[in-house]
Amino acid sequence: MKTIREILNEVRDEVLKLTFAKDATICTYEDLLIRVTENKNEYLHVFIVYDLSQITALERSQEIPFKFVVCDKLRTNQDNKLHIHSNATSLSIEILKILTTWADKDLCEIKRPVGIDIWTDQEADALLAGTTFDLTLITEIGGYCEISKEI
Repeated sequence: MKTIREILNEVRDEVLKLTFAKDATICTYEDLLIRVTENKNEYLHVFIVYDLSQITALERSQEIPFKFVVCDKLRTNQDNKLHIHSNATSLSIEILKILTTWADKDLCEIKRPVGIDIWTDQEADALLAGTTFDLTLITEIGGYCEISKEI
């Protein structure tokens, strides 16, 4: 069994395999808002947002809810939102594909999202747009993070 931290790192590693994903950050939603308001957004940056308070623990498995936010900066020309939402949507679809393949290999199950939503500057600063989608991973979680003690 894997720890939650190991699962989060594996999800990030799978996302980083995609050519157009410039970077991926694991964070809480509060961390995402702080990062965005400080203008630390980047082109095609993928935020893997998790909230441990919403984990559903079942007898043999746990459900880990994720929110993926794919960000891109707005351009100055008239077609900026269409351009960004097209790129971010394409990257979101690729993330769904690669994570489904990864989950099948790791004997996990993914509850597929209802859809990919537009994420605009109303949630962030005026220079940011992109897409967001929810995904729930059902897997076995166990073990503890080992912290070595030096005597």
